[in-house]
Amino acid sequence: MKATRRSDKKTFATAALYVLAFILCILLVREAAVLSLSLPGPSLTRLLVFLPIAIALVAGLSWTAATRSLLWQVPLQSAAVGLLLAALPVLVGGLFGNWSVYSTTLGLKAAGIALLGFLAAWLLRYLQRRVVPGQDA
Repeated sequence: MKATRRSDKKTFATAALYVLAFILCILLVREAAVLSLSLPGPSLTRLLVFLPIAIALVAGLSWTAATRSLLWQVPLQSAAVGLLLAALPVLVGGLFGNWSVYSTTLGLKAAGIALLGFLAAWLLRYLQRRVVPGQDA
């Protein structure tokens, strides 16, 4: 029996789409979290412009890889990383500088966003064990 092999072009396209989708989704989630923390930086318009691009990249990645599980894996991975990237600078900055940040609204929002990041990572791992076969490492 002849083993089926993916073409090198399709493998390269899948890898390139994965990297682009993952980075864009991380940036979108991080900017949305920073926006919710009321820190200077992103604008809602920029988020709304890049959101359809990210959705198209994830859909294209799922189609190219012929794996529907990427439709939830990439957004959950990006949510976990992006939320932690937004919250940890505020939380770690409080350790080395202003301790009172933990009792302010900013500190509580940052702790909540970090908790959401950990929950997204936990949910990703839970779904990988339940839905995707062979991921019980």
